[in-house]
Amino acid sequence: HSFLSSVSQTVVDAPKTLLQEHYRCHPKIIQFCNKKFYNDKLIIMTEDQGEKDVLRAYVTTKGNHARGHVNYRQIDVIEKEIISELTKEIDIKDIGVISPYRDQKKELDKKFDEQLKIDTIHKFQGREEEAIIITTVDNEIGEFVDDPKMLNVAVTRAKKYLRLVVSDNENNQGTNIDDLLKYIQ
Repeated sequence: HSFLSSVSQTVVDAPKTLLQEHYRCHPKIIQFCNKKFYNDKLIIMTEDQGEKDVLRAYVTTKGNHARGHVNYRQIDVIEKEIISELTKEIDIKDIGVISPYRDQKKELDKKFDEQLKIDTIHKFQGREEEAIIITTVDNEIGEFVDDPKMLNVAVTRAKKYLRLVVSDNENNQGTNIDDLLKYIQ
């Protein structure tokens, strides 16, 4: 629980206000969260200038690529496909990678040696980057990775580009991550 949610549970009749104006994300990025988590109550203050490839999803080949809380197949996709594509548009220092797990973060740190800003969802809260890559790690999306509040935080760190890396698994259907995947597609 966050401090705010703890206070809200303790002081039940405390007034609540939604900060409606959103200035960070490209409209195509924030529109997912607006529909999924905010019931279309956000006022999107950024403008779509017709940019291409704002959203892109990478679905890895079927298989059990995750070992514990590390997925080397997703790391390969980030290294060999996504970084080379994004660095045609922006500097590598403006790219952030968000993982639900510290173990995946550690492996990404070894691979990229501080070229990218890599952290867990919790540590990335309050930050932003021009491009965000979300690595879901798990072969089958579980409750922890699929948490709506964590997904909302992860998605809304991206200003111009959002990339999602997810494993191909039919058991992921009906999850919040699957909703994001379908929105991107």
